[in-house]
Amino acid sequence: HQKPDFAKPLHAVYGWTGKGFILGADITVVMLQDMQCMPDPKDKNTAELEIAIMITPLAVCTAGGFVVGLADGIRQTALELNKVVTNREVVVTCTTYEYDALNRLAYMRMLTPDRKRVLVLTQFEYKGAETIPFRTVVKSLAEGKEREVR
Repeated sequence: HQKPDFAKPLHAVYGWTGKGFILGADITVVMLQDMQCMPDPKDKNTAELEIAIMITPLAVCTAGGFVVGLADGIRQTALELNKVVTNREVVVTCTTYEYDALNRLAYMRMLTPDRKRVLVLTQFEYKGAETIPFRTVVKSLAEGKEREVR
C-alpha cells in the first residue's frame, strides 16, 4: 500500500543537475588555479578564450547532470506509476450485498471470482424496524459449517 510520490522525478532531475553543476564548478576552480600562473591576457581574443575555458566545464557538467537527471526522472516516474497500476493483483473473491425493503443489509455473499459459486453466505436478521441485527448467521459452504454471531 505504497503511495506514489510524483515529485520524485523532479527531485531526481534537480539532484543530478546540482551534482553536475558542483562537478563543473570544482573543475572550473582547478582550471582557474592552473591559469593563475599564466600571464595576464594582452588582447581581447585571449581574454574571451580564457573566459570560455572557465565557463565550459560548468556548462557541460550542468547540462550532463540535467540529461542524466532526466533519464533518472523517467525511471523514477515508471517506479512511481507501478505503485498506482500493478498487474500483480489477482481477484480472489467477490462480495455482493443484498438489502431488504427497509434498506438494511440482509445478505452478504462471498463468491468465487467468476461469481459462479457462493463460498460464504452471511444473513442478518432484524426485529421489527430496528436497524441493528439481533442475529447474524455466517454459513461457510466451503467448510460446511454454520456460525451464529450475536
